[in-house]
Amino acid sequence: MFYCYPAEVIAEWCAVSLATAREYKLGRRKPPPPVARLFELHRDRRVLGPTWNGWLVKPDSIVDPDGNETGRMQLYNYFWVVQFARQLAAERSQVAHAQFYALLSGDVAPPPAEVREAIADLLEAR
Repeated sequence: MFYCYPAEVIAEWCAVSLATAREYKLGRRKPPPPVARLFELHRDRRVLGPTWNGWLVKPDSIVDPDGNETGRMQLYNYFWVVQFARQLAAERSQVAHAQFYALLSGDVAPPPAEVREAIADLLEAR
C-alpha cells in the first residue's frame, strides 16, 4: 500500500508520527482501517491540499474564501464561460484581451468590486 511513498508523506497524509509511518512502510505495523482509508483518499487525490485552505466543499458546489458559491454545473461549464469571456475581451480591445489573460493566469489579483460590477453590468446589457 505504501510502496513508492516516502515516510514523510505517509506521516503527513495519515496524521501519524514519522516513526509510525516508517513502521507502516516497512510492514512492521499494519495501519488501522481509518488510517489506510485516509491514505487511499490522499493517494487517489480525493483530498484538497493546503493551497485550498479557506475553501469549502459542499455536496453540489464549492465555496471560495470570499463566500462565492459555484455550483457543479457552473464548474462543469467553466471552459465554455472562459471561451465566451475571451471572445468578449478580444472584441473589446487589445488591452482588455491582455487583462483577460492576466486574470486567467492567476498572476494578478481579482479586479476590485467596482470593476467586477461594471463587468456584470456589461454582460447583462448584451
